[in-house]
Amino acid sequence: MTLKSKYEHPPMGLPATLPPADAEWLETDGLGGFASGTVSGIRTRRYHALLLTATAPPSGRMVLVNGFDASLRGPLGIIPRGSQQD
Repeated sequence: MTLKSKYEHPPMGLPATLPPADAEWLETDGLGGFASGTVSGIRTRRYHALLLTATAPPSGRMVLVNGFDASLRGPLGIIPRGSQQD
């Protein structure tokens, strides 16, 4: 998928193309804890979590925040925007 823009070239800091929905991201805290997930927000791996802390590095870890589901409230009512799969 190509990023549509009114600019001839994408503005500084924006990618020329969008990553695939199953692309993954990882953010570490330098102490053994991390947050990770996919661009789409669907957790596809066991350790995808918004906050995973290291209790006894390197093997002891505990998921503190697995994810969250949000909803939008507007004139059309409440629209769920979750990534949980039933």
